[in-house]
Amino acid sequence: MADIEPLCAYRLWVYTSPADKGDGKGDVGFALHGTVRTVTLDNLHTRVPRQGQLFVPGKACELYVDAEDAGTLRSLTVAYDFGGLPDAHPWHLLQVIVRSSTTGHVRLFVAEGAVLRGPRMELDLAPTLSWYEDRYGNCTEHPPAAPPANGRWLWPVVDLVPEAPKGGGAASKGGGGGAEEHGSGADAERIGQLAKVHYQLWEALCQEEVAPLVDAALEDLRLERTPGTLLHACMQAAAGNPHANQRATAEQLQRDNASLQLALTTLRAQEEQRASAAELAGKDRERLLEQQRENERLKAQLAEQTKAPPKPAEKTSRACVIS
Repeated sequence: MADIEPLCAYRLWVYTSPADKGDGKGDVGFALHGTVRTVTLDNLHTRVPRQGQLFVPGKACELYVDAEDAGTLRSLTVAYDFGGLPDAHPWHLLQVIVRSSTTGHVRLFVAEGAVLRGPRMELDLAPTLSWYEDRYGNCTEHPPAAPPANGRWLWPVVDLVPEAPKGGGAASKGGGGGAEEHGSGADAERIGQLAKVHYQLWEALCQEEVAPLVDAALEDLRLERTPGTLLHACMQAAAGNPHANQRATAEQLQRDNASLQLALTTLRAQEEQRASAAELAGKDRERLLEQQRENERLKAQLAEQTKAPPKPAEKTSRACVIS
């Protein structure tokens, strides 16, 4: 028997542009193109939104659709008025946000206020923002790390004082006051130990759980108000302002980083070539200067030889031999 593919709950936020007139719309369908497969979500115009109303100008509606897992979404195709409804008016689409329940991956598809007119119109959209969101609304740029397999609390261990023996014995019969004092002292010590344990537990809980949550909440509030951060971009996208914070997806950042690295490598190679050419030119210049100095030295020697007066011829005496 073939394995049944588990379903994925897709959470869709569909934003209609304020420029829309609010007239009747045609049938709407989405095609989610992922790394695993393409999933088609048909008849979205007939579904009951979890929040909001369908196709209200300047508003968003929230839909939940169960379908096969498409994997990481690469693109989204919006199909409009393929059924040829008689009251299908143009639809001004602002943006679509899609969240997968399998991984918590959220992607923003901005339509740039595109106008969809029937019949049978398709609009292909590429993701412009990507983040991860858990069921509590916490947004992160990367998927959350899996908890440790042996993760557990390390509770402080304190050996409690054993209770005082009850009944019997000469001390309990003859010296009742001493037994009561011994029992009350042991109870007080045990209560002190329990109070110490409670304090250690409370201090550990505050330091390990409450304080990090408070710090994380304050940091999230700061980032939500800071343009250029992921949380600010997510909040602006959820509010229907996708262009309030231009932030690229991780794939776009990787492509930009690769292009920058290629440009940097090219510039470094060109700089090395220029340095080598400058070094060779410097060596050629030095050789040329040395040759010029040598030529000047030879010219000077030749000039000195030309200017010097000629030496008189030596007189030679020849002896006459008379035979």
